[in-house]
Amino acid sequence: MTAEFKERLLARLRELGQSQQWLEEQLGVGKGTMHKFLNTQHSSLWVDPICEVLKIDPPYDGDPEIAEIIADIRRVPPGQREPLKALIRALTQKP
Repeated sequence: MTAEFKERLLARLRELGQSQQWLEEQLGVGKGTMHKFLNTQHSSLWVDPICEVLKIDPPYDGDPEIAEIIADIRRVPPGQREPLKALIRALTQKP
């Protein structure tokens, strides 16, 4: 799991006015699970359920160039993404 994902997870909890304990309750896991999850370097089976509960995107642990592109895309205001989506689709179409 990336540091960026941990930051987004904690920011979303703050935005919702919720705690790690609340998230544990939503996930049906034991007390302290989120503390352990946030303080290990291992990926976890909890990433997808956490993303679903908090409605955030999952982390991307692959190619650093792709991660940079994704970060750039996140900074594009929602109302301005259609041209970007069209460009990406045009560039990725099979001949």
